[in-house]
Amino acid sequence: MDIAGFATSAIVKVVAFAGAVAAFYKYAPSASDDNIITRYISSNATPSEVWEKINLKHAVLEQQQADESQTLWSAQKPPVHRFRYPQCVQLSSRLSEPMLIHFLINFGRQIDQAFPHRQPVGSKVDLSDLVVKQG
Repeated sequence: MDIAGFATSAIVKVVAFAGAVAAFYKYAPSASDDNIITRYISSNATPSEVWEKINLKHAVLEQQQADESQTLWSAQKPPVHRFRYPQCVQLSSRLSEPMLIHFLINFGRQIDQAFPHRQPVGSKVDLSDLVVKQG
């Protein structure tokens, strides 16, 4: 029987490591014992108060970033109101006067205005003999 093929270096290392882990687990000191390993770990460990401060700061920053990204994702352009005849709509500069009353009062003046964007092609007004009244 040839054992040389079975006992390769990798298998020997795995078996030795498993034996060392089993021996450490069986003979290791309990958690209440004071030994060099527990003293070394406790001396190099970060205190829990520091981790609480770090976690609180991280939570605050994550909430701020979530609020900012929610603001960006929910942003909308302001609504645009397009009127069919914009020359007939005049916004009131007086806030106390309702818009409809102001529109109806000024409707007579606005309807007499020319529609510059609704003139047929080729129609031009002859202004060569125009005289401005001095008053």
